[in-house]
Amino acid sequence: MRDRRLERIRRLVLAKKYRLSSHVLGGIESGEYCLEDVVRATVYGETCTSHRDEKGTAVDGHKYVVTGPDTQGRAFRTVGKIQEWSDGQEYFFIAAFEVTET
Repeated sequence: MRDRRLERIRRLVLAKKYRLSSHVLGGIESGEYCLEDVVRATVYGETCTSHRDEKGTAVDGHKYVVTGPDTQGRAFRTVGKIQEWSDGQEYFFIAAFEVTET
């Protein structure tokens, strides 16, 4: 059975209902990774864990760590949370990075 949390995140990202933190934007601007790496890893990710959102801005009180393949097939990890805005819910990407541990 697929993880309902991950399905919810995928729906938001596929609908382009997401925002990027300055950390994620910085990684894109520096060429460390591209937006497609962030989106692809999240949409095709198979691993999703959750942690308490210490800032308290997530609709369900959690932030999610999703691991999936980037555009080159390497393991890539994103961290984000679902937030409520005046125009509906969006997924907020907090961090993104290539997985280097084996």
